[in-house]
Amino acid sequence: MKRALKHLPGFLILLSFSAQAEPETSAAGSPLIKASPARGWSAGASVSLARREFRANGALMATDLRGIAARGGIDLAPSVHPWVEAGTVKADQDDLDGENGPTWAVGVNVNLFEFIVAGHPSMPRKKVLRLGGEGSYRESESNSADADFSWSELLLRPRVSYVIDHRGNEVWKGYSPTGSAYYGGLVISRIDGDFGSASVEANRNFGFELGGSFRLSSGMVTELSGIFYGDKDRAVHLGFAYHF
Repeated sequence: MKRALKHLPGFLILLSFSAQAEPETSAAGSPLIKASPARGWSAGASVSLARREFRANGALMATDLRGIAARGGIDLAPSVHPWVEAGTVKADQDDLDGENGPTWAVGVNVNLFEFIVAGHPSMPRKKVLRLGGEGSYRESESNSADADFSWSELLLRPRVSYVIDHRGNEVWKGYSPTGSAYYGGLVISRIDGDFGSASVEANRNFGFELGGSFRLSSGMVTELSGIFYGDKDRAVHLGFAYHF
């Protein structure tokens, strides 16, 4: 909890900065700040698989992580979607099996800037380049017979997205009309934890992310992404959400 309180001011600053964006209009091919009215909330679930390398008192510790969680979010301000998540996680080392333990997280998705690539009167934003990202803070625990293992992660994911809208009018309350998005960007991960009496940190703090999402007219969104930190250090995420 002390680690969570330490990082809380940064999230508050990010939320307050993003909420101050004023709406602007622009012709196709001109930059703008996306600031459409807040519209609703979302609920969903996700599955994650990761192979992360930790350092415990200098010794390398390869760990397989498997997690499942439920998530809920709300359109707090234009282009700002904070969310909360809770679920279970299991951490296994090569010769040590962990137990299922709790994991929870708070985060925010922010869209800061758009550049309209293509559009026409019936669909003014058919293709868009978008600059934004996600910030989150997570606490997890997966104990074993030999040692208690708990860790926290501060994760920043700035990204550039290429968004394709397939319908001109919104058919559900969410971010965008029916379509798809493809994105990539830098990942910054800071992990601090304890494995028994040893202090734990991530062996690599920087990575690269590739992913995509697909939006259906019913309001369902499916997202698949992969994070590559180097060598065998990687993570895969599959998520489903419904926007109301």
